[in-house]
Amino acid sequence: MENMRPGVAERLGVGYERLSAINPRLVYSSVTAFGSTGPDADRPGFDPIFQALGGLMTLQGFGGPPVYLRTAPTDYYTAALATQGILSALFARERTGRGQRVETSLLRGALALQAGVAIDYPDQADADPRQPDLPALPGGRRRLVLPRGRQPDVLGEALQGARARAPGRRPALRPRGSRGSRTTRRSCR
Repeated sequence: MENMRPGVAERLGVGYERLSAINPRLVYSSVTAFGSTGPDADRPGFDPIFQALGGLMTLQGFGGPPVYLRTAPTDYYTAALATQGILSALFARERTGRGQRVETSLLRGALALQAGVAIDYPDQADADPRQPDLPALPGGRRRLVLPRGRQPDVLGEALQGARARAPGRRPALRPRGSRGSRTTRRSCR
């Protein structure tokens, strides 16, 4: 399991290609921010960014300003997606004898969380009053959709709120080779 930017594990010598050559039964999971390819692959990311980009904060705002969810739903859901992929790979390995690489990203987790928002809900006349210009579906229903267009206020407000509510700073890393105290080891997890 690794969750570094694309290419970092390879530079450190612990990438999938190298390790699977040593152990072909290896199931290797990678979680990145924006995926391993594409224009944003090298960008870092953390939960509040994807709450904003994926529309979670907008939906929690209920028509008001976006609301930051402190429970890190994108992190948790992305971990659940990775777990499902790992379990599927373990099942396949039992049948084939070969391991594989499983990959997901925080962006995929945020989009998967919003899958129910992007579908048509019958019996819901005005799904999103902030988007009255959406064409009505047959029967006068409207489709629930993700926020569209550029929404800098959502991301800006989200990050400002996250920064203002951030808990204390993470403890400094221990010097290489030092195990540190039991309390230090627990706080760095």
